[in-house]
Amino acid sequence: MKFEITDLDEAEPGYLLGTVDMFGTLHHAEFIRVVENEKDEQVAWIPPDGENENESRLEDLQRYYPAYLATVQLPERDGEWLCVIFPYGR
Repeated sequence: MKFEITDLDEAEPGYLLGTVDMFGTLHHAEFIRVVENEKDEQVAWIPPDGENENESRLEDLQRYYPAYLATVQLPERDGEWLCVIFPYGR
């Protein structure tokens, strides 16, 4: 089974938003770019200008899943990305 992500747009540097259709139900797809720090810990990628909210997004995820989270590589995008998928509200 394969899911396709559509409307994938960069909301801000290192943060992408898209839509996934799973079994006929639309879901949000969020991607947060991450890197490893000098302690081999997973941390949010911060762009050179230092402007994004990825640190707080990653902290929110790690609060619920306190582990080294699996990442994906996206076509035509640099780096490693965490993928978060959740259903649209009604």
